[in-house]
Amino acid sequence: MDKPDTLVQNFDEPADVAVFDGFIDMAEAHLKELYSSLNLAMTFKDFLHIQNYFKNTEKRNPSVTEIRVLDTYWSDHCRHTTFSTELKNVILFDGVQVPHYNYVGDSILGYKAHMGAGSITSNVKSDKKLITIKGPDENVDTGIKKIGAFLGDYVEVGCGSVLNPGTIVGKESNIYPLSSVRGFVPAGSIYKKQGDIIKKY
Repeated sequence: MDKPDTLVQNFDEPADVAVFDGFIDMAEAHLKELYSSLNLAMTFKDFLHIQNYFKNTEKRNPSVTEIRVLDTYWSDHCRHTTFSTELKNVILFDGVQVPHYNYVGDSILGYKAHMGAGSITSNVKSDKKLITIKGPDENVDTGIKKIGAFLGDYVEVGCGSVLNPGTIVGKESNIYPLSSVRGFVPAGSIYKKQGDIIKKY
């Protein structure tokens, strides 16, 4: 094989990414035809939701690439196997992220709270007794057996953590991965382990 004169390679500038012109204003019948022609993994209901999002939020037509990426990560296959998460009786504020193998039950997650992969809110005590919430100043006997966790705004929960029944985590706090958290974590804290909680600022 001959030695090349240079290792520099020249490539043609790629063409602009194709856009689905008229997508956001497309009638349902025409949208269904487009959906069928693309052989997508997502459902047509998902496709309608995407149209609504681009029309009312982005206020533009999507590119072919955007639709293909959404189809890859939003299909039934990915929802139920790759990023399987179960939500039950929860209140989720805007911007919450619980995308990877989470269980969140009977809980409230504040604005932009994030639960890392595999983290869960345990909502029933192992002895099935009534749950007492331990606050900063006093304990509250709830009189019920099923309560998850309460996360403030911007809380970050590390991967593989368990938030035990009745746990309260104050806003802007961080929970170390693989933690077992119970009781009250003050706002602006870093939870390393039980009894080892430090202030962030």
